[in-house]
Amino acid sequence: MTQEEVRQVLVFLKEYYPQSFVHHSAEGSRMVLSVWAETFQDEDPKLVWSAVKDLVQTNTTNFAPNIGQIREKMLELTGVHIMSAEEVWNIARKFWCNLGTRSASEIEPRYKELPEEVRRAFSISDMIQHADMNTADVLQFEKPRFLKEYRNIESQHKEKMLAGTISQNVISYGEHLMIGEEK
Repeated sequence: MTQEEVRQVLVFLKEYYPQSFVHHSAEGSRMVLSVWAETFQDEDPKLVWSAVKDLVQTNTTNFAPNIGQIREKMLELTGVHIMSAEEVWNIARKFWCNLGTRSASEIEPRYKELPEEVRRAFSISDMIQHADMNTADVLQFEKPRFLKEYRNIESQHKEKMLAGTISQNVISYGEHLMIGEEK
């Protein structure tokens, strides 16, 4: 995205949210343009505009969306789904509840079919250990610990996805998942 394209986005936002730009001096406006242009320089202009328009259409505040909100919306629009802690927990719980008394050699092929996020959160030995535990103990002690830890990991992963170029991160994320599926 060029600096001129970013300027057009800011002009558009200023029209919709004039109160967000009231106190900008000429120097402040140049600085804002510079930061936004640097942030979106490697992004697809169509994706940025889609995110901005979507935010404008759904925004219930009187304030213009900020860079972080736009980047988060861009990630959402790309269709990348980062599994929540609850989703990972529920898949893992169903898995170990169905293990029964199977041996590790019987469990391993089924384990490899789990989504990568689940395998990243729980090793095969974790799964076997949880299957051997009392379900009430797992729910009372393990679930809160896991949810807290995974939410931190999830937050870091999301920040990482938002840190670079959204379109490149989406491609890398897709390739990463395909590689994980081939294992």
